[in-house]
Amino acid sequence: MRLCVPVGLAALTVLTALLAGCVGAGQDSLGSYGTVRGTVSDATTGLPVTGASVTVASVTTTTDDTGGFAVINAPAGSKTYSVTADGYQSVLAMPIEIPRNRTTQLNVPLLPTSVAGGRVTGVVTSTETGDGLAGVTVAAQTADTTTNSEGAYSLSGLAAGEATLTFTLTGYKTTTETVTVVEDAPVTLNTSLMPMNAGALTGTITDAATGQAIEGATVSIEGVGTATTDASGAYQLQDVPAGTWDARFARTGYRTVDRTVGIEAGSTTVEDVALMSPSQGVVEGRVRSRSSGALVAGVNVTVVELGRSGETGSGVDTEGEGTELGLYQMPGIPSGTYQLHFTHPDYEPLTVSGVAVDAGATTVTDVEMDPAVGGVVGWVFEEDPATGLKGSPLSGASVRVGNEGNELTTAGDGHFAAHSLPADPAGTTYTVFAWDATHRLASVQVTVRPGQIVQSPDIVLERVQ
Repeated sequence: MRLCVPVGLAALTVLTALLAGCVGAGQDSLGSYGTVRGTVSDATTGLPVTGASVTVASVTTTTDDTGGFAVINAPAGSKTYSVTADGYQSVLAMPIEIPRNRTTQLNVPLLPTSVAGGRVTGVVTSTETGDGLAGVTVAAQTADTTTNSEGAYSLSGLAAGEATLTFTLTGYKTTTETVTVVEDAPVTLNTSLMPMNAGALTGTITDAATGQAIEGATVSIEGVGTATTDASGAYQLQDVPAGTWDARFARTGYRTVDRTVGIEAGSTTVEDVALMSPSQGVVEGRVRSRSSGALVAGVNVTVVELGRSGETGSGVDTEGEGTELGLYQMPGIPSGTYQLHFTHPDYEPLTVSGVAVDAGATTVTDVEMDPAVGGVVGWVFEEDPATGLKGSPLSGASVRVGNEGNELTTAGDGHFAAHSLPADPAGTTYTVFAWDATHRLASVQVTVRPGQIVQSPDIVLERVQ
């Protein structure tokens, strides 16, 4: 007997079976995946590891510059993951459970592989904002690296001992730091870079009377910022825009000082300041040579009663500090009356008494110093009439050194000596005249310097016919 099934019913049965299979397959495909997110970090420092390879089940990705990664559509179920990175021990085939349609957090710390030498880690920030700087090149010895987006770096393979690290980034002032590297142990070194459109103002603030450091003094530039001195009197005012600024130096119990300072981009300006108490004054003045009127540098000026000394300026700009030629300035002198003592190798010592100093005032004491003396010695001869050359020594001849010098007389051997002649350091030129009643006047020139006895050329006198 033949069984007959209506064609329409058979087709419907087959179609239903096919649809059921397709729907089942579609439901399994949409619901069999999950997401795995996380970070890879250095197990010893906690810093992110960039460029690490992360494989979850059969899906592979790499970490970004924050150490982060994400694996989308990872097969759900009991799977394994592996993480590898240059310079670190690999993590291989570790179990992970991935729920369907959910995100699983996976943070993996990696242990560094053994590297000969030591390692320096740290963070590089901007002095202007305090934020981490990305892309800073960090170099030391033969190793180098760059900071990540957070400003963090790790420099490995350094020889143990002292190492100098150089931090470089376009648009910022290059900075160097020194650190002691320890074998097989990380050392932390954080630093900051200064933008090239700004500079810094640093220096030391001291007591003008004692020279001692003043702690807690403030250094302020309106609209820029304020710094406070530490126990050593030092201060640092960072991120000062390039240009000319009015800086104020102040401390309770002292007179405030205002100064104009110049700031260059990427540079540090040093400005040391001595503060005076309200009961103190200033002694200043200029020292000149009495003979030439020229200002004299390097004169030591001492306040005798206080034992304090200063020196006249050279006019040479040294390390950003201008010193006016021949000028001395001595702040922080308690009110009273003093003696000033002036000394210089090329000048006669000078003492000035009765210098009165008033509180809060400046006393100007200008002085002139006599050049230290020198001398001239020589001989006077009679001309030999037969040859016209030098003949016998001439005794009793008159000699004068300079137009206003004292008149001398030659000895029996024609010798003369003139002492206590003022002489400038560069040399003072004198004319030496010689004559007598029976011989014509003759002269020679000599250059005398402080502390020297100069022998003049022989003076030969022609007899009067």
